[in-house]
Amino acid sequence: MRTMRSTRVVAAAFLLLGSAAVPRSFAQIPAAAESAAARGDTIVADSAIATMLRRNPTSPATRLQVGRWYRRHPFAQLRARGDHYFREAARLAREQGNRALEVEAEYELGRSAWIRWEQFSHRYRLFGDVTSIDPLRTLNDWRYVENFFREYAFPDSTGLGESEYVAAEEHARAALTLAPGHLGATRLLATLLGDKARWEEMEAPARAAIRAFRRAPDGYRILALAAARRGRDSEAAALFDSALARMDSVQRWPYENLSVLLRRAGAARYDSLNPAQRAELRQLYWAVAQPLALDSVNRALVEFYARTTYVDLRWTAPEEEVNGWETDRGLTYIRYGPPDLWASFAPLPFGAELESNEESMPLRGGQVTTVWAYRRSHARFIFQNQRGYTNARYASEFPMFAREIHEASPVSFDNVPGLATMDTVLAQLAQFRGDRGGTTLAVFGFVPVGRMFGGVELQWVPIEVAAFVKDARMRDVARRVAVQTVALGDGGQLATQTWRFELFPSEQYLLRLEARQQAAERSARAIMGLDLRRFGPGPLALSDLVVADRVAPRDSAPRRWTDFLIDPSVGRIRRGEPVAFLWELYNLSADSAGVGRYRVELAIYARSLERRGFGARIIGGVADAVGLSARGDSIATIGFEREAPVRGRTAIPEYLQVELGDAPEGTYGVSLTVTDLVSGQQATTRRQFVVTTTPEDVPRRPQD
Repeated sequence: MRTMRSTRVVAAAFLLLGSAAVPRSFAQIPAAAESAAARGDTIVADSAIATMLRRNPTSPATRLQVGRWYRRHPFAQLRARGDHYFREAARLAREQGNRALEVEAEYELGRSAWIRWEQFSHRYRLFGDVTSIDPLRTLNDWRYVENFFREYAFPDSTGLGESEYVAAEEHARAALTLAPGHLGATRLLATLLGDKARWEEMEAPARAAIRAFRRAPDGYRILALAAARRGRDSEAAALFDSALARMDSVQRWPYENLSVLLRRAGAARYDSLNPAQRAELRQLYWAVAQPLALDSVNRALVEFYARTTYVDLRWTAPEEEVNGWETDRGLTYIRYGPPDLWASFAPLPFGAELESNEESMPLRGGQVTTVWAYRRSHARFIFQNQRGYTNARYASEFPMFAREIHEASPVSFDNVPGLATMDTVLAQLAQFRGDRGGTTLAVFGFVPVGRMFGGVELQWVPIEVAAFVKDARMRDVARRVAVQTVALGDGGQLATQTWRFELFPSEQYLLRLEARQQAAERSARAIMGLDLRRFGPGPLALSDLVVADRVAPRDSAPRRWTDFLIDPSVGRIRRGEPVAFLWELYNLSADSAGVGRYRVELAIYARSLERRGFGARIIGGVADAVGLSARGDSIATIGFEREAPVRGRTAIPEYLQVELGDAPEGTYGVSLTVTDLVSGQQATTRRQFVVTTTPEDVPRRPQD
């Protein structure tokens, strides 16, 4: 029986040493060696390798393969033998003038040094009687992580493991000196430079790789990563396009894998689509995810490409047969970007986890512990990996926690400059009957310039204000861009802009409102889908109700809503100030004289109040109103009847202004019902607004 086991190990070793294939072809070899070692047969595998080396005493290729095999060995003391054989391979190749194998040996030596350095990267030290971070407290309280690193942990300044980083860089550069543009060494050097944010230095080896291998994507994507991390997004976007054009379907997959950014249900639906449907969904997703349509480049997409490239470079491990974007750290990085806090700790002693009490969720002994924390979202993760291996996994209960975080927030681009501080454009939308059979969309936009430019010591600031309407394929249906020069005031100041679009209800549209000040890197936006109504012939219908601070007709006989001066409201009214309403009637029936008669009832009701009871009275808009009343404890109802000529008119506009008196703070609903007294038909439309006594709650225009 012992002879049969030994024969299998020897055969595996000979297969390994006799092949020139890449290490991924030997997936079964480490498993066989580990199995043999577990049965006490490690010496058999070593003997087989020694025999092969004696038969090939001057073969650098043989020593390269032996070195790779040992580096994948499950036992750390045997993995260290790999470097010995890589150095032997380099020496023999150099003596024989075999530059290609010398390059490979230098690259493998650099790769081994990087694997050893990875456990020291971002190393922190503990002081006091604390032995490790507590996973349970990390899970339960995001503040614990901040307090832990403030009180018990500090960056290691001793340079521990720095010699491994230096050695890895020296070997990578030695390989590139021998073979400029060598792709493996270029990727390794880029990984090392990226680990310490040496982005500018990454450009030279990337350009050398492009010159040497113009059809390979690596040089282009590394150069793109460097450009993205230096804030040159337009350059990065073009380079990523060049890289993607040179990738095959396997290489392109992580860059096109949208499911990683979707919740579980969305990812399942995406995975069920055919390639054409996936491509269409990706186009829509990134069009909506684009931070600003005012920008010529989609900075969110560039960031996703940059993250995917970094992850593939840093955590892809051929010796472990794992791609970076398949690892726990890789997936987390792609979704949420570089962590604000990145700290690794030396391994706990073996068996340390057994000393914890039952309520804790101990970390595993003998493994490097890595902590990531994101301050803005409060997300935090703990990973662990065995020394000598780069593939770290979520520790303790963090796999379940990561799934919960992903469901709540599948992706974040907060690290994109300007996106984390992006404000919101407030908007009120109102739909009216269009002049050409469609629907007119009125958009009243409010840019919060007071908040956007808080702390900016300028009196006047030019800003771009834009509205985009896109169709179902994210093509521009309308694009309106204007420049406003705004006089800065207090934090509640608004800049207003009104747009009008003629659209067709049969189509699907997306509306984007944006404001940008490039020099100050301040911006705001709003993105919303449009559900358009039809205003064709038929029963009585009403437009949307416009809520305004003030409404006044431009002349004595207004025929459409556009014949009014409208000072639109952002939806928040100062207590004691009036609120105005504007709307249109459609398809009003006429009597035999061509006159329409209708009754209007406007009800203002409390949705949530601090206290109840107020009166309301008409102060403008319907001077001849009949039946005005204010009744009820929490509802004010205003009713009146009107007559209007109908023939030759497509719409009948109405407005009124209400003084709310001592209306308490709260949210109010408005219900407008019009009854056609000729046909008996009714139509209703609704809005809501907020009454507040807090000055900063009411954004104000400069003239206020």
